[in-house]
Amino acid sequence: MRFRSSDRRLLLSTTLVAAVTVCASASRSSADFDPLNDAVVEQRLNEPVPLELEFRDIDGRLVRLADFFSEGRPVLLTMNYSNCPMLCSLQLDGLFRGLNEVDLRCGNDFAFVSVSYDPRELPVRAQQTTQRYQVQYRRGGGLNFLVAPKHGDDTNVRALADALGIGYGKIPGTEDYSHPAAALVVTPDGVISRYFTGVEFDPQALRLSLVEASDGKIGDFADLFFLTCFHYDPDSGTYAPDVARMTMTVAGVATVVILGSVLISFWMRDAARGHELGAPVPPQGSAAMPS
Repeated sequence: MRFRSSDRRLLLSTTLVAAVTVCASASRSSADFDPLNDAVVEQRLNEPVPLELEFRDIDGRLVRLADFFSEGRPVLLTMNYSNCPMLCSLQLDGLFRGLNEVDLRCGNDFAFVSVSYDPRELPVRAQQTTQRYQVQYRRGGGLNFLVAPKHGDDTNVRALADALGIGYGKIPGTEDYSHPAAALVVTPDGVISRYFTGVEFDPQALRLSLVEASDGKIGDFADLFFLTCFHYDPDSGTYAPDVARMTMTVAGVATVVILGSVLISFWMRDAARGHELGAPVPPQGSAAMPS
């Protein structure tokens, strides 16, 4: 099939327009990011985390997020990068200070996973970060710092951030990233349960969030009772009394106590009556005759 000169020019023009459109679109997606206003968290509570995403661990092995999830064990998930000039260190330092006060063990009761924003970060650099925080964390190991599966390719990093509702991007003219400070608690089946923002973490809130996400698989009775009467306050980052639930709980306990007292009273009365009915009766004429 032969094209006329005008047809060839039209085809070439269409191809060039399409190419320019694609490039412009990619440029806009990067240029439209405002480091001051777009580095925010849009909470996606009760939404699933894409567990099929692959990354590399500190040994360079390809792993999936799903590898860190197991039955009954929640996951504490963050996004940081090792060459971050300030915010990541502040956040992780604060997080591990809080975790040091929580008598749950990472690697046993819960998992910790941090994915690097920087797709150029190498496993050896993530290993250095791991070693730093293994020293700071006094309750064992089990820390997992992951990097992009292919050097320089941020596809999976971007997909994870989008799923978590985390806005981030390069700061123009630098090699740094603008991003929020966010740590998430994820249920054992990969559903977002809690967001913590900022660089200071209340130990009690961390513990209760992990216990709550595990659906009672970790923690003790005191934790479960506390969760019955308190709710998480995202503004303060702590658990506050839930007056309605506390009233219902107290009323329920009082009802059980009252019913129990009544039943015990009936049981004791019946037992005493049975004892009286079963007592031996002296036979007639058994009294001693006067001499």
